[in-house]
Formats: sequence, structure tokens, C-alpha cells
Amino acid sequence: MSDNKILVVTADLAQKIDDNRGDMSRVEFIEALIDNLLTDKPEFKSNGKADYATKTEILSFEQDMKQLLKKLP
Repeated sequence: MSDNKILVVTADLAQKIDDNRGDMSRVEFIEALIDNLLTDKPEFKSNGKADYATKTEILSFEQDMKQLLKKLP
């Protein structure tokens, strides 16, 4: 006997899956999403918070990249 189960989703979600899965089957796509979500967790500091960039750091990085790109031939 098969261990397959049926997952009921809304029509909108099924359409979103179909629009984004490319050549993958629905099962492969959902499995890849879940695996990615479970394995790509952000690393946490000792204080228990994830190490994310602040808005100021992102804006500074953006400005630095623009300046660097202007210097390229």
C-alpha cells in the first residue's frame, strides 16, 4: 500500500504553484520549498536574534555599489 496523502489547497495556491514550478512536478516543487525552508535557517547570534542588515546598512551598501559601478569602464 502506498504512503501517499492528499494535500488540499485553494485554487489560487494551486495556480501559484503551477505558475512557479517550471519543469518540476507539483510534488517536487512543494518538497523543494519545504526542504529549502527547513535547511536555510538564518544563523542566530548568542542573544538569540538573527543577524540581519539594518535599513541604514542596506542603503549604504546600495550607494557604495552605485559608486563602484560608475567607476567601471
